[in-house]
Amino acid sequence: MQPAGQPTVLFDGKCGFCARSIRFLLAHQKPGALRLVPSQSADAQQLLAELGIAQRPASIVLVEDGQLRVRSDALLRISRYMRWPWNLLAYAAVIPAPLRDSVYDWIAANRYRWSKSSDVCAIN
Repeated sequence: MQPAGQPTVLFDGKCGFCARSIRFLLAHQKPGALRLVPSQSADAQQLLAELGIAQRPASIVLVEDGQLRVRSDALLRISRYMRWPWNLLAYAAVIPAPLRDSVYDWIAANRYRWSKSSDVCAIN
């Protein structure tokens, strides 16, 4: 399912905030660095099943070298695949994970309030 060596980002395809974030990522990633897949898709479900994950995680997910990363860890790893200066965000890993994840959780809890949701993924 996952092309060899290509990290895959699973995101909420029904969230307008997430769709804008993915559009930003598309514009600023290193060419072809990441595969972007809505987490509601059959491809995402198959990939998670291959990793032994029964339920879709409620956050952004990065699958890289067979490892699943979520929340702020996923975002920081994703930033490594972005062009300069955005790849410098990876250095935020020095911030303790509980603090990073609390900010991530606050944004995740409010994302539907900040933008419209949709039944159709805006990226496709």
